[in-house]
Amino acid sequence: MSGGGIDSYETNEIEAATSYEWILTPAQAGNLTSTENQCQIEWSKTYEGTASLKVRGSNECGFGNWSPLFDILVENCSGINKVVSNKIIIYPNPANGLFYVKQVS
Repeated sequence: MSGGGIDSYETNEIEAATSYEWILTPAQAGNLTSTENQCQIEWSKTYEGTASLKVRGSNECGFGNWSPLFDILVENCSGINKVVSNKIIIYPNPANGLFYVKQVS
């Protein structure tokens, strides 16, 4: 996953569950919002590393067991390496959203 992006996750519906509790660790990895058996994570732009997600269902009788941890690798994928040459080629031109950048030595 890319830091700063938003990703969605879901679990199978749990029989007899009336609500779900989701936990993202570490908390500084991102902001988690959930609706029943689905959640969205808005990843922190500054966090890099492994985050873990788990979920459990609950009803009037109490909480169920936690799911196994789902590990997610969060990396900062923005930017490009420093250009060591003053010559680059960007193509095709014009482009419709997809283009290539090539460094010329």
